[in-house]
Order: sequence, then structure tokens, then C-alpha cells
Amino acid sequence: MKPVSALFAAILLFAPASAQSDPAAADIKADMAYLASDRLKGREAGTPEYDMAARYVADRMKQIGLVPKGDHGGYFQHVPLLAYRAKDPGTMVLHDKSGHNVPLIFGRDYVVGADGRTPLLKRDAPLVFVGFGLVAPEHHRDDYAGLDVKGKIVVALSGAPKFLQTEERAYYRSGRTKAAAALAHGAVGFVSVGTLTGERLYPFADYVRQYQSWDMTWVKPDGSPFFAVDLPGMAGISVAGAHKLLGTETDKILAAAETKDGLIKGFALPWSLKAELHTEIKKAESENIVGLLPGNDLIGAEYFAHNPTVPRSAIAADVDLDMPILTYEFTDVTAFGADRSSIGPSVKRAAATMNVKLSPDPEPDEGIFTRSDHYRFVEQGIPAVFLATGFANGGKTATEFFMRNHYHKPSDDLSQPIRYDMGAKFARLNYAITRELADGPRPAWNKGDFFAGKFAGK
Repeated sequence: MKPVSALFAAILLFAPASAQSDPAAADIKADMAYLASDRLKGREAGTPEYDMAARYVADRMKQIGLVPKGDHGGYFQHVPLLAYRAKDPGTMVLHDKSGHNVPLIFGRDYVVGADGRTPLLKRDAPLVFVGFGLVAPEHHRDDYAGLDVKGKIVVALSGAPKFLQTEERAYYRSGRTKAAAALAHGAVGFVSVGTLTGERLYPFADYVRQYQSWDMTWVKPDGSPFFAVDLPGMAGISVAGAHKLLGTETDKILAAAETKDGLIKGFALPWSLKAELHTEIKKAESENIVGLLPGNDLIGAEYFAHNPTVPRSAIAADVDLDMPILTYEFTDVTAFGADRSSIGPSVKRAAATMNVKLSPDPEPDEGIFTRSDHYRFVEQGIPAVFLATGFANGGKTATEFFMRNHYHKPSDDLSQPIRYDMGAKFARLNYAITRELADGPRPAWNKGDFFAGKFAGK
């Protein structure tokens, strides 16, 4: 039998029947009422409140008959974690060869990064601007061409050029991808500069407000923390602060970043950056909750993808449910990743059965494809799909309102006008896809697909 992912959110939605007129909607409401309650304080990994939520989900898995596939025959997979965050704003000062100093101002010019490798990070190195930092051989594009960044700190624009297809754009705008390119060219640090599009999507003030939020990574068997790229992300520079780094060319650079090609020639900046970062680091522990939905022929995210509790070869696909907007009657979805593998036809059939249309990504600058749990499976060469509720039938207004007013804010709670019937509809759509994948041929990447070329060898 072939196992299919049973992710945290998915399990909540595969609900048992009740006496309500819409049993699934009623069960979803009950699950959300507990898991989103103030009592659980946001369910941050490594906290007692997360443990309460995990036990609840495991109980629900048992009720609906999922086979336990965690450690030692249970539903839990132990995950050793390292938590880290910026201890304070740190210091960042630009200086040139003549000894002229220009301090960067925290909260206006920059927001500090955190480095989980060390509580104290010092860098003093020349700065090199590399445009978007795009290295895409398939598009004959190398923003590092002609630049020497060895032993230097790379300065790159956030985001990626608009000519890239939405999921490929998400890959190339990813901090991991950009840091990997910088490290491969010999850089000793990475600084990201905001763009006009980035400021519209996520105002710099929001990053400042959240700068002391905890980041997490998992701990490898040898006790060392996992970091995909061994290069510190030192700071994010605001659009306003960009003028201090990039000088008189700043406005031209920001305007060019908004064009389709986004072709911006890099250059060595006249500045070096002297930076000191202080990071608070602590150990934490948490659990994945893993259940198996058996099929009829032939599971969190990154830790499980690297440390599966079933044979890696048995993981055929990943279906990810994460953050649908349920305050309106959705009539379309964007199926991220579906058309990159044989998962696509299953998605089309399930959507057609429920009279749901498939729409292209309405906001490719968001880089959604690399920002949810499914992508950690893609990085391990496993085909995946992630459905997002669409912009039709009032979806654009509902989504933009939520992102502007409630995303990552205390007001994201059950006081919102949640359509639990739409939660049930979203669950049934994902279940139909999952059921077909469980019962059908093993999903495979499309021949020549971009992500297959990057990761399928794993």
C-alpha cells in the first residue's frame, strides 16, 4: 500500500460525521475553536501549548482511523529543535577607505537578522551589489558575472525578476537560493535590500515589529543545528535605507527592479560594512504528528522530509493544506506545483467534480510556492501540490483584507467571519485529490521539469 501525506492541517479537516446539517463544517468549527483558542497561545513549537495541540490532533487521528506512523509505533515523531532570535538591534556602520562613517539606523534603515550558529557574529568586509543575485543558467542569466565577491558581503535586491514563471520565481526569490549563490561565489555575508513591490506586499515596518520573533531549525543526530546554507543573513535594508548603500543610482535601480527583465548590472560599492549581531539561542523540543492514510495499490515538514518514519521510497507525494482564506465562498483555487508532475490530472478531475475552477497564481511576486511545508518535500525530490483559495467571487478583496489587517497579528482569531462550510468544501477537494493519488499510479515528475532537474536526483 502506498502512503500519502497526512499533514497537521489536513487531519483537522478530514473530520468524522456528526448530527449537524453539514457534519464536516461542524467538526472543523469545533477543532478550530480549540486549536485557535487563546488558551493555546499560538501553539509555538517547543511550548507546553503546542504539546496540548499535538495531543489533540493525535486523538483526532485515532478517532478517524489513521494508522500511527510516528516513533515507537505511536503518532508522535520527536523533533529536537534549536530556537534563535535577535537579542537586540545590533550595530551596523558603513565606512569607506577615507575613514568616513555612516551609521545605519535600526528600524528606519535596517532590521537585523539572527544567526543560530553563534550568539555573537562580527563582520567587517567590503560590500558588492549583485542586482537580484539571480543565477539561472536555463535563462542565460548570471547577475554575478564580472563581479568579485570573495571575502565580501553581498547586497542583493529582495524578490526576483518578473519574467520568471511563478513557481520558478518563488525558487529564485527564496533566501536559501540567494544565499547559496552568494556562498558559492565566496561571500562571507548576505544583506537584502527591499524593492517597491516588496514594500507594497510586506511593509518594512512589519519586519521591524516582528524582528524578535523566534526562528527554529532542527538538530541533526550529531547535535549540530541544520542550516541549508552556511552563510549568515545579516540584515534587511529598507527602501529608504537603500539610498545610503546604493547612492545616487538608487532610484534607477529600484525602477529597473519593477521591469519585466529586472536586469540590473551589479557593481562594487564604495562602502564596507562593520556589523555586530547578537543572537539569543536555546534548545527546544517538539513533535510532528504522523498518521497514515492507506491506499489500495502500492507526512511538520523539513525534519520529517529529512528523517521520515516510513521508508523514503514509500513517500509518493505530498498534499499540503495551509492557510486557506475561508471568509468568502471560494469558487476557484490556485494549484501550486500541480502541473509539474502527474498530480496535475488528479487535481483537474477533483476540481471539475466540485465545480471549482483552476486559476493561475494571481500574485507571483509573493513567492508562495517555496513558503509552505510542501516545498520541503519538493527539495527532497517528492512531487507536491498546495492549493490556495482563489481571487474569484470576492476572493481578492477577502485575501487582501486579511493579509493587510490580520496576518501575523493577534486579531487573526475566531472573531473573523469564518465560513466553516467553505472549510468543509476545501477539505473535500483536497481529500478527493489525496484519495486518487493513494489509489492510483505513483506520481512522477513531468519530463524536463524545472524542479525535477533541481531535486529529483535526491
